[in-house]
Amino acid sequence: MTRSCARIDALVVGRSTYDTVLDFDAWPWDGKRVVVLTHRPLDARHSETTHEGALAPLIARLGAEGVRGVYLDGGVAIRQGIDENLIDALTISTVPVMIGAGRRLFGGSPQTKTWALACVQQYPSGLVQARYERRG
Repeated sequence: MTRSCARIDALVVGRSTYDTVLDFDAWPWDGKRVVVLTHRPLDARHSETTHEGALAPLIARLGAEGVRGVYLDGGVAIRQGIDENLIDALTISTVPVMIGAGRRLFGGSPQTKTWALACVQQYPSGLVQARYERRG
């Protein structure tokens, strides 16, 4: 999990991101509630749960259960959150590796939003994370 300027109680991640993280040497979200967005069966290894469909009902349910900080991870999850107008802050990570053809993070979203830079963190690996908060 990345360091951020805000408290994270739960992570909501796309299935592709989840499948990638399963191959890591260590589970990066230890101690955090993880919900995987998927329509396929999941063999939970770390008490993860699944959700299918719109994010708004999931976010409302998590809020009713006391969750205040939700971190969306994975391109599809982030785009869905943007499309449903659920995102208050974005953490953009710049990795100093040319990956060639990739997926567009904001592709297809017809919405225009204004963001303000809240903090920046640089790591020894060269990775830089910028956190933006939504204005208005």
